[in-house]
This record gives sequence, C-alpha cells and structure tokens, in this order.
Amino acid sequence: MELRHLRYFVAAVEEGSLQGAASRMNVAQPALSRRIRDLEIRTGCDLLIRGARGVTPTRAGASLYRDALKLLEGLDEARHRARRLGQEAPDVPRFGVIVTARKLPFLHETMRTYKETQPGAPVTFMRDLSPDLANALRERRLDISLLYEWRLGMPGTQERLIHYEQYVLAAHPDNRLARSREPIRLAELAEDPLVWLARGEMSDRSDPLMRQCLMRGLDPVVSHIARTHDEQIDVTIVSGGACITPASLLLDIHRDFLAVRPLADVDMEISLSLAWTTEMLGAPAQALLAILHDAIDRHQDQILSGAAPWAVLHSQPVIRVPQDARGRGARG
Repeated sequence: MELRHLRYFVAAVEEGSLQGAASRMNVAQPALSRRIRDLEIRTGCDLLIRGARGVTPTRAGASLYRDALKLLEGLDEARHRARRLGQEAPDVPRFGVIVTARKLPFLHETMRTYKETQPGAPVTFMRDLSPDLANALRERRLDISLLYEWRLGMPGTQERLIHYEQYVLAAHPDNRLARSREPIRLAELAEDPLVWLARGEMSDRSDPLMRQCLMRGLDPVVSHIARTHDEQIDVTIVSGGACITPASLLLDIHRDFLAVRPLADVDMEISLSLAWTTEMLGAPAQALLAILHDAIDRHQDQILSGAAPWAVLHSQPVIRVPQDARGRGARG
C-alpha cells in the first residue's frame, strides 16, 4: 500500500467523484481509478460504491478514510517538524511547556527577563501533556521542560521540584457548592455531577484521584469527561457545574466565573517540576535555565514566607514548597 494510493482514495471520498478527485490530484481519471482499485485489491474489500452521481464510501471505506486522514496528518506534521528543526540554529533552546503554563506567574517573569537579557535570541516551544514532554526530553528533542507529576530518573537529566499543589473544588457561582464557606468533604459531592478529567489510559482503579474519592465515600456522578484541564475548566464554567482540579489551574480564573473551595479530606498532592538535560546544553539554553531557576527561587520564597496570597485558600495552604526542596538541585 503506497501513500499516493491513500491520498487518491481520500480525495475521492472528499470530492464525491473520481473525476473531481483526479482534477484535485492533477492526474488522469483512469490512472486514479486504477490506483483506488489496487487499494481495494490490497485490502480485500470494496471501499467505494460507484454510481452515476459519483462515489460514496462503504463501511470499510469510511473506516479506512478516517484512519488514512490520521496517518496523512501525522506525516504532514512530521515533515513540518523536521523542516523546522532543520532550519533552526543548533543552539536555539527547546523549551517544553505544559498545557496550562500560561497560569504560572514565574514563567511569564522568566520569558520577560530572557527577552531583556538575550535580545533577539529565539526559543522554540513544545506545548503538550507531561508524558509526551518527558519522552521528548529523553529523546533529546527538548532541552528544558516543565512537568506535572512526572519523574525522568535517567542519566543525563536533572530535575527540580517547584511546588506541590492540593486538589480543590471549583464550582460555578450559581452552583449550590459555591455557597459553602467551609472546606468541603468529598462525600458531600455525592449528588452533584462533576466534570471529570480523563487521565490517558488510566482506568478508574488506577486513577489516584478516583481511588481517593472512592475511599472517602464519593463515587462521582460524571457529567462530562474532559481530555485536558483547560477543557475541564471551560466546561465547568459554561455548564454551571463543578470539578476537582489542582489549585494552580485556577490562578487566571476570575471569581465571577468560578468559586474555589478547599477539600477537607483529600490527602494527595500533585507536583510541578522543572527538568532539563545536562549533556551539551548550549549557551542560550543555559542562560534560559539560569533565569528559570532565579524565577523559581522567588516563586518558592513567596510561598515559604507566606507572601503569596494565591497559595492560600480560606486559610488553608493549597500550594506549598517543602523547606528541603528549596534550591536548584532539589528533587521532588
């Protein structure tokens, strides 16, 4: 099976006719028809229903069309990524940022200082989930990255704990849960639908937050399963619902949109770390890393001194830094 066969087939499905597909792909119609027939022979089934008014995919054809789109899109992304990397200067820092990075004040401070002290020096960014960022660091496709609840534990890399976060309840102001002024116990949420975050391939039994809920007497009623924290927050706001989420994800959410309450009986936290490679780190990346460390120092000092109002919720710390985690070599 060749890629051009798949491209011809995708064009035929989207155009609804072999003639339209041939015109789009700039080939003769008989040649395109033969390639699609070759594809059907290779798959062992009919992929298109041919009629006087054009073509439509069979059930097998519709399935192959969806898979072919994913494959071709992945190849296009790989080509663009390779081209971008090939055009980069070898010492341009490659920085991985978690999908909620915009909520972290120390990161804004870092990039502002880097631009002031390294005028014109570029940085390339990769925005993704922590497991994918960790893999990119292992494969040396990144130099530096922020990671949620992830440990590399491998030679050639180093990590620094930034802080721990408590889980909190976020509820729309019109939701009954927003009226409580006291820390809420998980069992009190038994009758309230929650916007739940899907954690990759984790089952309910392996999801630590789900296990914590079940242990505390809450079998959550799930109104929506979100793929990312941002989706979880957005759906909670739009639906007037509630969700359980790490504290820092609400740093840039106005109280008119969500009320935030501490959870009284959740004894688990999520860590935020900085990780970087130690092998052949270029001068610009070293400068960026040093600025990051300085900004994290100030971030941690604010939390430890009690000067960070965003780290406390209703007199309860929701973001904390252990005393022994202070310093550039500290690990979580």
